[in-house]
Amino acid sequence: AAMPADGVVGGRRMGIKGNPIIKEAAVGCSDAVCGIIVAVDPVPEGGKRQKVSVDTGGAVLIVVTAWAVEVGNVVAVATVGSFCGDVEVRKSNVSGVETDGKLLDEATLGWPGGAANCTCILPASCQIGTTAPESRPKRVVAEATEEQIAEAAAKKAAVEERAAKAKAKKDEKAAAKEGKKTKASKEAEGSEEEKELVKASKAQLATIRKQLAAKRKAGEEITTDDELEAAGFMSL
Repeated sequence: AAMPADGVVGGRRMGIKGNPIIKEAAVGCSDAVCGIIVAVDPVPEGGKRQKVSVDTGGAVLIVVTAWAVEVGNVVAVATVGSFCGDVEVRKSNVSGVETDGKLLDEATLGWPGGAANCTCILPASCQIGTTAPESRPKRVVAEATEEQIAEAAAKKAAVEERAAKAKAKKDEKAAAKEGKKTKASKEAEGSEEEKELVKASKAQLATIRKQLAAKRKAGEEITTDDELEAAGFMSL
């Protein structure tokens, strides 16, 4: 018999020579619901396994391995009888714990680009017992309260105050360092000036003393050292 133009026979799409083409695997999870974690306990002798109690409008007990979960998290849960892809969720015994559900990640939920092997944490706005979202919920940014605004302003002011104090301290240290340099420079200059002074010879000293006597006679109050330094000689 001739094959139909659309290649469909008995509800199946037929391939070359009438062989059936395998259909794509089912994705997503049927009947996934929102639940809130009410308890997290280690599984005795279960290694990294944890026993997670979830309220979905009814109690659901789940065992997970190395998944980050906390009491109060709102999560997506597949209960007994629902399907994850083509696999039915059934009651099972894991490390001696009777489980009746499965925690879901974003990939298992069928979310586009969803992460796998980690807990899908839902917004707190998701109502317990309702159907889990079919895609990643948009993040809702709440407006800040007056108290939060005041707290943020106080933190900003505190940071600015600390920065101003640190700058002032830094400037103070820099000024002190510059002051030391200036003082050392002046002392060096004074030392150079002292080195340039020479001792007056006997003849030069005799001449200066004559000049000194004449000035004193004229009423000036002056010492020999002053006169020597004024002439560029070392004091006595």
